[in-house]
Amino acid sequence: MALYSLDLKRKAETSAFMDRLVSELSKSQRDELVRQLDERLDDQLMLHLRFSKQKAYSGKLVAESSSDAIAVKIKIATYPKDRNKALEMLEDFFEQI
Repeated sequence: MALYSLDLKRKAETSAFMDRLVSELSKSQRDELVRQLDERLDDQLMLHLRFSKQKAYSGKLVAESSSDAIAVKIKIATYPKDRNKALEMLEDFFEQI
């Protein structure tokens, strides 16, 4: 098992990463993700995503729910910390895509 960590601080870097990540998903997968945002965002404002290892190996990004998946955690920053504000930010982000 390999563990990779990426810490993006600048807005431009973060936006580029999120744009690339989300653009790889199909429209139906993005819609499903938006419907599940409340479930996928924990109390620490970590957005939890899972992607198929097998599909990623072949160069495709496909959302996956099994435990044998690539787990991605994205910290959503709001000041002060506010879960509703974080959900609103995520919904706005997905509307723009």
